[in-house]
Amino acid sequence: ALRKLLIDKDIPARAIAAFNLGKMEAAAEDATPQLVSLLSDKGEWLSAPGGGIASRFTVGQHALEALLAIRPKADKIVPALIASLKKDRRIEPYMLEMLQFLGRDAKDATSAIEPLLKDEKSRLIAAQALARIAPDHPGLLEILQAGLRESAEDDWRAGRASRGLGDLGAKARPAMPGIYAELENTNDPSAQAILAAAILKIAPQEAK
Repeated sequence: ALRKLLIDKDIPARAIAAFNLGKMEAAAEDATPQLVSLLSDKGEWLSAPGGGIASRFTVGQHALEALLAIRPKADKIVPALIASLKKDRRIEPYMLEMLQFLGRDAKDATSAIEPLLKDEKSRLIAAQALARIAPDHPGLLEILQAGLRESAEDDWRAGRASRGLGDLGAKARPAMPGIYAELENTNDPSAQAILAAAILKIAPQEAK
């Protein structure tokens, strides 16, 4: 019944169905392909229990939380991720989080992500995903460094690029001056923390 609701036209119905499948944990593993397809679902809804303060939720958020609770086996989730990436031809934030959670277990999805490296709008998020699942993939350092240079007071873009560089580890040493420059130019504590974390992943002994 819950799996049927995952394709309902009503946004809260899809979101609540995903939420409750997550509560079933491993017993809901067969719903993995449908939940993966909802990672890119941008549908939003407001919940105000008892008429109190409303909270905003998205279908993609609940799909991600359900998949993390179900913890499907790689042979269940990776083919579904590949199919979704090929169909959508984009990586939404919750899809990125799922790929990053899986790390190298999702390496087979590389070929579905590669075409996005040629698309200007998708290049940075695709490079960030590959930095986690296939850090040896050629060209990632250059794309992520370019993303960092082009961030120009865009802390979100700088954070995405620096996270990817951090996942490259020691391979990203040439990017250290750029990351330090961003660190000195931003006053946003969250952005500073992301940049500092990237530095420590690249060079754990860095004292500065």
